[in-house]
Amino acid sequence: MLKQLLTLLPLLLLHTQAAHAQSSVELAKQYVVLLRYGEQYEAYHGQCLGNFRSVTPAALVAKNPTYFNGIKPESPQWGRVNKAYETYAQEACSRPTKPEFIDALASAYGQNLSVSDLNAAITFYSSPAGGRLIGAHKAAATSVYQYWGQKNREHLTEITAEFQKTISKISQEQ
Repeated sequence: MLKQLLTLLPLLLLHTQAAHAQSSVELAKQYVVLLRYGEQYEAYHGQCLGNFRSVTPAALVAKNPTYFNGIKPESPQWGRVNKAYETYAQEACSRPTKPEFIDALASAYGQNLSVSDLNAAITFYSSPAGGRLIGAHKAAATSVYQYWGQKNREHLTEITAEFQKTISKISQEQ
């Protein structure tokens, strides 16, 4: 009987750890949803698209006339360039997806917080004071993302034009 118990003990321990990990991940996901990280993802995604849309194909050509291999706003292909650029922006901002973002956060919280910590955090953030803190955090994050996006947009057209010049020089060295 003792031999059977000793054989089953590691399996029981493994099962208990797996159950703990599962509940930890589930609680972490609940925590991430409670903190409204999904809204932060949407704001970031919108900011990413905004950054691309603020640097128009016409602006890129104005900085570097050969940016689109000589296709310019007056060219018959310009409409297709604009459409391709929009597709490019959508694709560039498509990862991580919202579920990937939420799962990555939940995984990180699940790995770094105990079930007890997660339960305490969920209890606090479900309270009126916790709700106010969530709102304040969202406002601060929104403000920082807007600032970040503004600075990025100011810089993006210039560095993109410089990058294209560098690529042009490299290609001429062949």
